Amino acid sequence: MLTEFYIGNYQAFSTPQRVPLKPITLIFGPNSAGKSSLLRSLLVARHAILNGKLSKSEGAGERHPGAYADMVRNGYSNPISFGFLVRPEGKSHEETLEINLAWKESASGSIETESCLLRKGQSDFAAYSAKWSSRYLQIGSIGDELRQLMTDARASNGDLDDWVHSSIKKRICLKKDSAVPGSDADHFRIDVDEDDFLNVLEQCHREGESNEKLIASIQRCKVSIDELRSALIEHIKYIDTSVRNVLVNFIYHGPIRPICDEITKERQNEPGLVEWWSLAADPKLLAKVNQWLAGDIFKTKYRLGFDRLFPDSSLREILRALSGEQDIKEMVEAAYEAKLNSDKVFYESEIDSKVSDLEDFEIECADEDENERKSRLRSQAHDILYDEARRRGMDHYVSLYTDNDVDEIESFLLGGLNQTLANLRAMLESVRQGRGTKTPGGFDSAKVRFSSTTSSQSVSPSNMGIGFSQMMPLVASAFGSENRLIAIEQPELHIHPALQTELADLFIQSAKERGNRFLIETHSEHLILRVMRRIRETTRNSLPEGKPPIKPEDVAILYVQPGENGSTVLELRIDEQGRFRDNWPQGFFEDRLDEMF
Repeated sequence: MLTEFYIGNYQAFSTPQRVPLKPITLIFGPNSAGKSSLLRSLLVARHAILNGKLSKSEGAGERHPGAYADMVRNGYSNPISFGFLVRPEGKSHEETLEINLAWKESASGSIETESCLLRKGQSDFAAYSAKWSSRYLQIGSIGDELRQLMTDARASNGDLDDWVHSSIKKRICLKKDSAVPGSDADHFRIDVDEDDFLNVLEQCHREGESNEKLIASIQRCKVSIDELRSALIEHIKYIDTSVRNVLVNFIYHGPIRPICDEITKERQNEPGLVEWWSLAADPKLLAKVNQWLAGDIFKTKYRLGFDRLFPDSSLREILRALSGEQDIKEMVEAAYEAKLNSDKVFYESEIDSKVSDLEDFEIECADEDENERKSRLRSQAHDILYDEARRRGMDHYVSLYTDNDVDEIESFLLGGLNQTLANLRAMLESVRQGRGTKTPGGFDSAKVRFSSTTSSQSVSPSNMGIGFSQMMPLVASAFGSENRLIAIEQPELHIHPALQTELADLFIQSAKERGNRFLIETHSEHLILRVMRRIRETTRNSLPEGKPPIKPEDVAILYVQPGENGSTVLELRIDEQGRFRDNWPQGFFEDRLDEMF
């Protein structure tokens, strides 16, 4: 499990800064200090690990901060440093694995790993740096056991540690162009040096100094080197898999969430729209959100709903279900009107021809100017054209019906019905109840509606208060995700203070019951006060019914403090009574008291 990460030489941060990933991590600080940069650095890491690039390119996502030159702090030639700490489930702190990586962009735009340090617990496991004279790994604590094996296998007396260590360095090296080097056996190269320990033993064997002890030493050395490489791969692979799992499933909400009046299948994966599609596609998730909207915090009660528009395949089933229940004449007429409306070139040519015909029999009106006359003739031509289209449609339908050609009838009707679906909403509502059309993929698009529970009013999100549209993607992620890392920039925007505290409870519930972790950049005093209150109530066993317990170790409060040499990240500890154990920097929330008193 990824428990924390480090980021350095990146935008506001010069030296590497630590960011713990607790169930609830709140990030505070003044404007332009680098709070959002911490969140967005994970988008950079994801693009680097998954696509091998640092600068924004295909697959990076809309919120990626951009070009490498815009991200690196101290010159284009210097690398950005990332660190990832992973603790296996059920393991102690001593078993924590850490990898520190320094990445920079090559001339071709690909990633270059300038250095790599692998640690286990408090000990350096292995390291590599491009500044060294070679690309070989330096073996740290993992080499202690290996050196003992080598010493036990030596052919002569004396301390061979330095010789063994030198030999190992010339046996294992890493690929430089991999984001996480060493996560695959192919990342390693085995070099052979004439003067290394194993070669000397083999040379003695070839020169006739063979004995059982020498042969055993050779075999022991080879096995030890293989074990070393396997140990490296095992540890780095575990880190790589853990980090990838978090980043691939990483959910990011920017500060401005899109107002969504309609969602389509083609746009369902766009940033800010995927949650709306999830709500439209999953009735259980929608029910949870509506239950939350029905809470006491909302004085005006609304239910979220979707008018789903169906593809041709669904329409075909609807037609069969409605056999004998719908006036077929109305359906045919609607189909032909829709075809006429959709074919603008055909419509214009037809109506112009019809206007010319009418002009031949026109009786001029003395009090009518030229523009009024043309408008009147065009209106008359429009009505005549549509009446003729309806008659042609019915004639064609009657001929098909006489031949009992059911498939042709359905095909004929579907061509127009799909375009006039909005006019047939009442029909679709009656069918939708018994067809299970709320399953994913059962519709092509959906219109978003908020319906009042106390009146017949139904409005789109753009006609609601903007706070609703900004809040709903966050609510959908909280209810609809499991075991995900969810980053949110300023969830409090356009939201009433009382509702901000409700969001804090929602995040706690999602974290404790669904295993999500929230990384939140905020200025909201109300969010943090509600979290601190729930910690205090957990300690005193006075939590309101239905509220999950939360302890100080479940929360991290970070403050980003700007400085001349870059911003620093301070962690402020909270005790079991929900009080700060550390002083708040620069009286951040004391400004309110200064204004009052």
